[in-house]
This record gives sequence, C-alpha cells and structure tokens, in this order.
Amino acid sequence: MYADTKTKKILNIGAGFLPLVASDFEVKEVINYDLLQYQKDTGTITDKTYEEAKQYFRTVLRFKELIARYPEVQYFTKRHEVDSQYSDHTVDLVISISPYGFTLVDSWINEKLKPEGYIVAIGHAGNRYMSEERLISADLRDRYNANNTPEPWIQNIIDKVCKSYPSNTSGLERDTPLGNVMIYQKTISIRRTKSSMI
Repeated sequence: MYADTKTKKILNIGAGFLPLVASDFEVKEVINYDLLQYQKDTGTITDKTYEEAKQYFRTVLRFKELIARYPEVQYFTKRHEVDSQYSDHTVDLVISISPYGFTLVDSWINEKLKPEGYIVAIGHAGNRYMSEERLISADLRDRYNANNTPEPWIQNIIDKVCKSYPSNTSGLERDTPLGNVMIYQKTISIRRTKSSMI
C-alpha cells in the first residue's frame, strides 16, 4: 500500500453497473454515482432514445436496490446524496470508466475536487467521449492540465482497473476493452491558453 492512501476519497462518475469498492484500492472511501437521474431531470440525456434511457434507468434503480445489501458499496443516483457525503474540495480523485454521453468535469465536479486533485478517464480507444473537449466543460479547461505521471497510488488504481475490471457497452451486449487512459490534474491557478497569451 502507498503511504497515506487510507485518507483518499474517490468519486466514481457514471458508475452504471460497475461500482468500485474502497477496499479494492485501499483508500478511505469510494462513492459511486450514476448520473442518469440528473440527465433525466435536466433533459440532457444524449446518445440514447428516450425509451432506451427509461429502460436503462429502471435497470439502474433495480441494481441500486440489489447492491444496497452490501454496506461497503456506496451507490447514489442523485447529486444531493453525494453532497451529503462529500463536502466541496474534499475529493482526491474523480474517476470514470468508459464515460459516455456526459461531460465528466462540470462546475459541480470541479467544486467537489480538491485543488491539485486528479481526474482519470479510462475507456476504449474508440470511445468518442475520451477527449478533453468531451470530458471537461469548456469554461473549466484552463483549470486542468494533462498529467501522464500521476502519483503512485493513482497509477496503481489505473493499473488495477485496466487489468481487473470488466467494462461493457451500456446495454451489456459486448465488452469494451479498456486501454485508453486520460489523466488531468486540477491546477491551483488558471492555465494560460495560447489565445490568452496573444
């Protein structure tokens, strides 16, 4: 185990049917959040027909009921549930496995993440949401820097997910091998873009 990992908090966004568990990574806490309820409430569901989304949402709610019997798995479908567990600026790592159909870093996630905290997206090479433009809201991109040499405890998590965790398409009809990793670190100061330096 790496030093001080027992103090680390992880927020798994877009958990779907793949919740993470703190003991797997020897960290203090993992909260799993499936954001389909938020997308449904805000009318931001993308890449699914409304009927597909309704079916998927019913399945996620049933899954949430089933895993409730395992106290180590914290699984939420509403932002206020996450807010009750994590104050702003307390999350060390936001992770998303096979992100699809949503922006990973919005103002809410940005507030949850500590200064110098990490964002990690792990997905299939063909996943079109595995790009900075799709992962990070345009108004926040100057607050994040790509970082291909993360702290050892984060690299350990990435290695374990890529090696040991299955990933599937939303409908679970086929595997989506995990091989593309994107890592960003939240900056303390706003990053100067080329346009801001002209």
